[in-house]
Amino acid sequence: MSPATGDLLVDWTARAAVAAWAGRYCAEAWRPGHETGARWSWTAGCLMLLVHIVCALGIAHGWSHRAALEHTARRTDELLGWAWGGGLYFNYVFAAVWSADVFWWWLPRTPRPRTWTWFVHIYLAFVVVNATVVFGPPFWKPLAAVFTAGLLALWAICRQRRSQ
Repeated sequence: MSPATGDLLVDWTARAAVAAWAGRYCAEAWRPGHETGARWSWTAGCLMLLVHIVCALGIAHGWSHRAALEHTARRTDELLGWAWGGGLYFNYVFAAVWSADVFWWWLPRTPRPRTWTWFVHIYLAFVVVNATVVFGPPFWKPLAAVFTAGLLALWAICRQRRSQ
């Protein structure tokens, strides 16, 4: 695989995960009370995140956790002047949290507490915003702001429809 193809795979798996996250809100807004589409979109997003992590470690960092940490520290230093690679661990934890949430949602008759759901979505927003700011090209920053505003609007629509 060429380096350019590998980079595209790493980038687009991350974008697909975020698109599926948005798809969950679209499904909930489209058919309130019918969780099937939202659950499948949420599951697909989690799977894309896991594929993204595998691609990033395997393709971009040659299966070296140390290389991934150094890359994260270098990019963080370029942006913030602080060579810290610890953000990589936030991604690992988030992959575990999102996976747990998907698993939990598929369990029969096991509602997830609202505080857990808030935690998952706030954590995902934190990871996505930081990844966009640190690793995304400059033109992604305003697009991320528009995307975030759109997600907030979808969330508000979902909340309003659930209360009716």
